[in-house]
Amino acid sequence: MRIQPANLFAIGSSVVVVAAICAGIVSIESPHEARLRRLDEQRVHDLQFVTLAVENYHRAHDRLPADLEQLVQPNTPGSLSLTDPESKTLYEYKALGQDSYELCAQFHTTLDAKSGDNRTNHFWDHGPSRTCFRIDSRLPSKPLE
Repeated sequence: MRIQPANLFAIGSSVVVVAAICAGIVSIESPHEARLRRLDEQRVHDLQFVTLAVENYHRAHDRLPADLEQLVQPNTPGSLSLTDPESKTLYEYKALGQDSYELCAQFHTTLDAKSGDNRTNHFWDHGPSRTCFRIDSRLPSKPLE
Protein backbone atom coordinates (compact mmCIF):
# COMPACT_ATOMS: atom_id res chain seq x y z
CA MET A 1 0.00 0.00 0.00
CA ARG A 2 1.33 3.33 -1.06
CA ILE A 3 0.51 6.61 0.76
CA GLN A 4 -0.72 9.30 -1.57
CA PRO A 5 1.17 12.66 -1.50
CA ALA A 6 -1.97 14.50 -0.36
CA ASN A 7 -2.38 12.11 2.58
CA LEU A 8 1.32 12.41 3.43
CA PHE A 9 0.99 16.20 3.45
CA ALA A 10 -2.10 16.01 5.70
CA ILE A 11 -0.34 13.70 8.16
CA GLY A 12 2.78 15.91 8.21
CA SER A 13 0.69 19.04 8.72
CA SER A 14 -1.21 17.41 11.56
CA VAL A 15 2.03 16.41 13.29
CA VAL A 16 3.36 19.97 13.00
CA VAL A 17 0.12 21.45 14.36
CA VAL A 18 0.02 19.04 17.32
CA ALA A 19 3.70 19.74 18.08
CA ALA A 20 3.08 23.51 17.97
CA ILE A 21 0.09 23.21 20.32
CA CYS A 22 2.08 21.07 22.76
CA ALA A 23 5.00 23.54 22.69
CA GLY A 24 2.59 26.42 23.35
CA ILE A 25 0.98 24.69 26.29
CA VAL A 26 4.38 23.87 27.82
CA SER A 27 5.68 27.43 27.41
CA ILE A 28 2.63 29.22 28.87
CA GLU A 29 2.92 29.96 32.55
CA SER A 30 0.14 28.87 34.84
CA PRO A 31 -2.17 31.47 36.41
CA HIS A 32 -0.42 30.84 39.74
CA GLU A 33 3.03 31.48 38.22
CA ALA A 34 1.73 34.61 36.47
CA ARG A 35 0.34 35.90 39.79
CA LEU A 36 3.67 35.30 41.56
CA ARG A 37 5.57 37.05 38.75
CA ARG A 38 3.22 40.07 38.92
CA LEU A 39 3.64 40.26 42.71
CA ASP A 40 7.43 40.24 42.31
CA GLU A 41 7.23 42.92 39.62
CA GLN A 42 5.18 45.03 42.06
CA ARG A 43 7.79 44.47 44.79
CA VAL A 44 10.60 45.70 42.53
CA HIS A 45 8.49 48.70 41.50
CA ASP A 46 7.76 49.50 45.16
CA LEU A 47 11.44 49.19 46.14
CA GLN A 48 12.47 51.48 43.29
CA PHE A 49 10.09 54.17 44.54
CA VAL A 50 11.16 53.64 48.15
CA THR A 51 14.75 54.17 46.97
CA LEU A 52 13.77 57.47 45.34
CA ALA A 53 11.97 58.54 48.52
CA VAL A 54 15.00 57.64 50.67
CA GLU A 55 17.29 59.59 48.34
CA ASN A 56 14.96 62.61 48.46
CA TYR A 57 14.82 62.38 52.26
CA HIS A 58 18.62 62.14 52.42
CA ARG A 59 19.00 65.26 50.25
CA ALA A 60 16.46 67.23 52.30
CA HIS A 61 17.69 66.21 55.78
CA ASP A 62 21.35 65.35 55.12
CA ARG A 63 20.78 61.97 56.75
CA LEU A 64 18.98 58.72 56.08
CA PRO A 65 15.57 58.11 57.62
CA ALA A 66 15.55 56.04 60.78
CA ASP A 67 12.74 53.89 59.35
CA LEU A 68 10.43 53.76 56.34
CA GLU A 69 7.56 55.49 58.16
CA GLN A 70 9.59 58.73 58.08
CA LEU A 71 9.16 58.74 54.29
CA VAL A 72 5.39 59.14 54.52
CA GLN A 73 4.38 62.75 53.95
CA PRO A 74 0.98 63.60 55.46
CA ASN A 75 -1.49 65.34 53.13
CA THR A 76 0.63 64.51 50.08
CA PRO A 77 -1.15 63.00 47.08
CA GLY A 78 0.32 59.91 45.51
CA SER A 79 1.07 56.56 46.90
CA LEU A 80 4.36 55.31 48.21
CA SER A 81 3.86 51.66 48.99
CA LEU A 82 5.98 50.61 51.94
CA THR A 83 4.36 47.21 52.33
CA ASP A 84 4.59 43.93 50.50
CA PRO A 85 1.59 43.53 48.16
CA GLU A 86 0.93 39.99 49.38
CA SER A 87 1.84 39.82 53.08
CA LYS A 88 1.09 43.52 53.80
CA THR A 89 4.19 43.67 56.03
CA LEU A 90 6.63 46.57 55.78
CA TYR A 91 9.55 46.10 53.44
CA GLU A 92 12.74 45.67 55.44
CA TYR A 93 14.91 48.77 55.68
CA LYS A 94 18.15 49.23 57.56
CA ALA A 95 20.59 52.14 57.52
CA LEU A 96 24.12 50.79 57.19
CA GLY A 97 25.98 54.05 57.61
CA GLN A 98 25.63 57.75 56.94
CA ASP A 99 24.93 57.27 53.22
CA SER A 100 24.18 53.59 52.69
CA TYR A 101 21.21 51.41 53.46
CA GLU A 102 19.63 48.09 52.69
CA LEU A 103 16.16 47.24 51.39
CA CYS A 104 14.93 43.64 51.56
CA ALA A 105 11.92 41.77 50.21
CA GLN A 106 10.74 38.20 49.83
CA PHE A 107 10.43 37.14 46.17
CA HIS A 108 8.80 34.07 44.63
CA THR A 109 10.33 34.11 41.14
CA THR A 110 13.67 34.79 39.48
CA LEU A 111 14.59 37.97 37.66
CA ASP A 112 18.10 37.96 36.23
CA ALA A 113 20.16 38.58 33.11
CA LYS A 114 19.10 35.20 31.72
CA SER A 115 15.43 36.26 31.73
CA GLY A 116 15.84 37.68 28.24
CA ASP A 117 13.89 40.86 28.96
CA ASN A 118 16.49 43.25 27.43
CA ARG A 119 16.97 45.24 30.62
CA THR A 120 20.24 47.13 30.98
CA ASN A 121 20.00 47.66 34.75
CA HIS A 122 20.34 44.35 36.57
CA PHE A 123 20.60 45.93 40.02
CA TRP A 124 17.15 44.67 40.97
CA ASP A 125 17.79 41.06 39.90
CA HIS A 126 16.62 38.51 42.46
CA GLY A 127 15.96 34.85 43.00
CA PRO A 128 13.02 33.12 44.64
CA SER A 129 14.06 34.01 48.18
CA ARG A 130 14.56 36.86 50.59
CA THR A 131 16.79 39.32 48.74
CA CYS A 132 18.48 42.44 50.08
CA PHE A 133 19.67 45.34 47.97
CA ARG A 134 22.50 47.44 49.40
CA ILE A 135 22.29 51.02 48.21
CA ASP A 136 24.55 54.04 48.50
CA SER A 137 22.31 57.13 48.53
CA ARG A 138 25.01 59.12 46.76
CA LEU A 139 24.85 56.66 43.84
CA PRO A 140 21.14 56.04 43.19
CA SER A 141 20.20 52.44 42.45
CA LYS A 142 23.77 51.24 42.27
CA PRO A 143 25.00 48.28 44.25
CA LEU A 144 27.04 49.06 47.31
CA GLU A 145 30.60 47.80 46.80
